[in-house]
Amino acid sequence: MKRSEQRATRRLRRRRAGGPAAVGLCALLAAGCENLLDSILNPAGRPEPDIAILAPASNQTLQVGATITVAWSDIAYEPGTVVAVEGLRLTTTGDDVTEVTQVAVNLDAFADGDGDIFELDSTNVAPGRYRYRVTISSPDGFSNSDVSVGVVTLN
Repeated sequence: MKRSEQRATRRLRRRRAGGPAAVGLCALLAAGCENLLDSILNPAGRPEPDIAILAPASNQTLQVGATITVAWSDIAYEPGTVVAVEGLRLTTTGDDVTEVTQVAVNLDAFADGDGDIFELDSTNVAPGRYRYRVTISSPDGFSNSDVSVGVVTLN
């Protein structure tokens, strides 16, 4: 097959596999969610919920009072599955966590789209360096977490 035909075939496949569900699935796969394949292959079992953080994806420096966007993609199977968001305050130069603060709890895991985004008003957040962790928990006791790659520095 010629190179141009290969490119056209790839573009066609991408168009067919588009949409929010495909984007979320790709994000989970890229983030290395361990239970995704088991969940797809064994839908009759009790698959664990899974989650991958999408933002902050890169380092950013903001002023206290700015809005910090924490976004994720999740897969939930049980009604009542919830997401929690935590701020992990880091040391001034390293990645050691000095403090964990709950930012949001009991967010509905079935609420996709805008439901997978939390806008944090940093007005009452102390200056420092932060990563964010999202945790998905199902009523049957399963949970998974992911931590942001990007560090947010508040001045």
